[in-house]
Amino acid sequence: MQGKSEKEACFVTTVIFPPRRAKRIICLLAACILLPSVAPAAPKQAKTAPSKKAAFSDAAVAGAIRRAQEFLWSKQAGEGHWGPFGGNEKYEDGPTALATYALLASGVSATEPRMIKALDWLAAQKTEMTYCLGLRCNAWVLANRETNNRYRPQLRQDVKLLLAGQRNGGYGYKCGPEDKTKPKVDKSWRWDNSNSQYGVLGLWACARAGLD
Repeated sequence: MQGKSEKEACFVTTVIFPPRRAKRIICLLAACILLPSVAPAAPKQAKTAPSKKAAFSDAAVAGAIRRAQEFLWSKQAGEGHWGPFGGNEKYEDGPTALATYALLASGVSATEPRMIKALDWLAAQKTEMTYCLGLRCNAWVLANRETNNRYRPQLRQDVKLLLAGQRNGGYGYKCGPEDKTKPKVDKSWRWDNSNSQYGVLGLWACARAGLD
């Protein structure tokens, strides 16, 4: 992760946990990632004596997941998205793909009205960014389980971009056919481990969905 920002390091960490544990933690990680970028800075408060740590339990984990879900919903825009992320290389639908995947993985139904709005907004977006595609594919897989494969066309399209975007077996920031007019020094077309794991994450979703 050398050279990556703290936010991107947190962003990448989301995919390394096994599926069962992911249901309990993805929503919390997404909340941690989105908090610095979309929430106003909290006012400084006077130091207080440390409180006793709450006992770890299934109920405590469920409560934490519920609070994280509520936080994510509180940041959703009226159109159904969670805003863009990034500077020069903007991920217009990245936060929305991450929040949608997190909420679905944490147990929110794909038929929940706010989730339908998020999924439909996401389905209308065009992207070639590897991070976004990897997350979108997993959101489509989870949503399709409750919607009679409504988002299967979007899954197919995103997977096609991922397959076309491989660079010597890895992934760079962008997918799709390589632009031969761009100089080789253009970092968008170089592969790295961070983008590559998101590309693999998207293809894993494809395999789980039974796509050829």
